Amino acid sequence: MMVSTRQTAAERRVAVLSAAVTEFAKSGYSGTSTDAIAIRAGISQPYLFRLFGTKKDLFIATYDQVGTRIVKELSRAIEGLDREEAMQAMGMAYLHLMQDPEMLQVQMHGYAAATGDPRSPRLSKDLRSAVAHGQGQVGTGPGNDPGFLCQRHVDLGDVRD
Repeated sequence: MMVSTRQTAAERRVAVLSAAVTEFAKSGYSGTSTDAIAIRAGISQPYLFRLFGTKKDLFIATYDQVGTRIVKELSRAIEGLDREEAMQAMGMAYLHLMQDPEMLQVQMHGYAAATGDPRSPRLSKDLRSAVAHGQGQVGTGPGNDPGFLCQRHVDLGDVRD
């Protein structure tokens, strides 16, 4: 007989965010149902709302998780490196991140869903912050401004605050 262990609310939040990454990556904010996320996470839909409040709050938490991962990976990649090594490391770190298509799809859906919502563009600000940190590591000069680095190494296109 199998005995199930009861998860804490924090553990369930992690499970829901993992499920949300998968579901939002497939269908974006508008096309994803909270029921699909709850089923994937193995919880009831009412419990999902108890954990996150609204679908928008869940999406923003998912988007923030993705953004935090990007910022951490880019920042970690350039630790202690100087100019050209840091530039190469940022590019390689993002290539590594590209191996997780769900994360990138949530990122792109986040940009699409963020229009007009003052809470949503946090990722853009965090990403610019990481790139600015990278700029401090690689120095200034042609091609080393944060906008160019975003375009070159992160390939985000038009990211707005």
